[in-house]
Amino acid sequence: MGRAKPMKLPSERNYQYEEWRPSDTPDIQAMREMPTAPQTLAPAIGAQYDRAQELSRQRWNNAYGGGVPEQARQALQQREQRGLQQDYGALTSQNAYDANMANFARRMQLAEMTLGRPLNSRMTGYDSAPTQSIWGDIIKTGAQVAGAAAAAGV
Repeated sequence: MGRAKPMKLPSERNYQYEEWRPSDTPDIQAMREMPTAPQTLAPAIGAQYDRAQELSRQRWNNAYGGGVPEQARQALQQREQRGLQQDYGALTSQNAYDANMANFARRMQLAEMTLGRPLNSRMTGYDSAPTQSIWGDIIKTGAQVAGAAAAAGV
């Protein structure tokens, strides 16, 4: 047949915590009122890349580049423009990511500042001892008594 399931003895534990929550201190209020970081630095980055693109156009359209065939000049200029646009996209994406991470760190710090902390904890209740250890102690004690009786010759 099946094996007998071990008997589960009753146990009951109750935990009680006293919690402390900070009030609205000036630090917390200042953190809440802090403006969020801008998502991108688009105006500054845009101006930087506009200058780079204008320099590229001037470089490829100057009077001293007359010895380069028109098709080659246009292909090289377009390749340089694509590279600048890729750099611009990567930089704006990285700046948006950095701004999001700064806002996330600010929100995490605010959450940590306003988190309740346990001041006092108390456990009440009982645990019943497992059956195996009770019977193990009884058998061990009986064996010691029997060994002592055998040694005494009883």
